[in-house]
Amino acid sequence: MDENSQFNLEIRIVDSKSRGRWYCLDKVVDADFTNFRDLINEIVDKFPPYYGDLVKLFYTCMDTKSHIPVCCDQDLVEMFGKHKASKCCFLTFCYHSLDSEPPEIPAWDVSSTGQSVQVPLTPSMACPSLAESSLETHTQCDIAAICHDFGHHWYKCKNGNPEDIAAMEAVR
Repeated sequence: MDENSQFNLEIRIVDSKSRGRWYCLDKVVDADFTNFRDLINEIVDKFPPYYGDLVKLFYTCMDTKSHIPVCCDQDLVEMFGKHKASKCCFLTFCYHSLDSEPPEIPAWDVSSTGQSVQVPLTPSMACPSLAESSLETHTQCDIAAICHDFGHHWYKCKNGNPEDIAAMEAVR
């Protein structure tokens, strides 16, 4: 990645149906190789909207504090051109249904991030170490009983029944 064309994208996802005002994330891109469709698809694939919702992209011009829509590759090129000195662009993805207007885009306050919520991470398994096939002789209740009060992994637990810990370490 060429340092002259490298930009930090501060991204917010605004959705009226979400639990927080917005979700935030950062992404570093190369302006020479980033196109509109790929940028939209990458964010929407990672953080999908509700079924049937529209996605609109805006960037914030810090000089005028206005939200400028980004609809094509040319708009992205203009955005990168305006932010060449700072190497940082503030983008807002708005998710909304067909029958409603896009949600209001909150003004960017670069000095605080107090009202933002990190994008939720929802792994497919709550604790993959509990679902290993080698633990067929032990139930999840047996494993959880050892250290559920202490919040750490069973194989590191020093407060459980020594016989149970030894049996699980032998299986591990």
